[in-house]
Amino acid sequence: MVPKAAILAVDIGTTHCKAGLFALDGSALKIVTHPMVALRASTGEAYFDPEALWATAATVIRKVADKAVTIAAIGIASMAETGLLVDRRTAAARSFFGPWFHTAAPGPGRTEPQAIPNPLERYPKTGLPNQIPSAPLAKGFIG
Repeated sequence: MVPKAAILAVDIGTTHCKAGLFALDGSALKIVTHPMVALRASTGEAYFDPEALWATAATVIRKVADKAVTIAAIGIASMAETGLLVDRRTAAARSFFGPWFHTAAPGPGRTEPQAIPNPLERYPKTGLPNQIPSAPLAKGFIG
């Protein structure tokens, strides 16, 4: 029996893009996985093309979605500290997605997270909080 409502979950990862449709009790109705393709620039940087990433996400969502089911909620997870620059006026992508596993930074000048013991100093430099309590971090950014 097909439920009347379901939850759509999407996970856009560095190795796979996954979409799942779940009944309101949490049981899986359908899960679809598609591999992600990381590209390499001639200078060695890893990246994801935003249009290809969106096409992959749209594909798994279409494959898992059931037109007979009302989507009651959507949950989306994505690649850790990955960013995309977007044009403010047109909403067009202005960059590629630079994934968190990017290792093309110069070796000697690169700051390794474990080399910064204070998490309040580590986070702004690396994006890795390593169990920073949220109140002190927020206070640091708010003032």
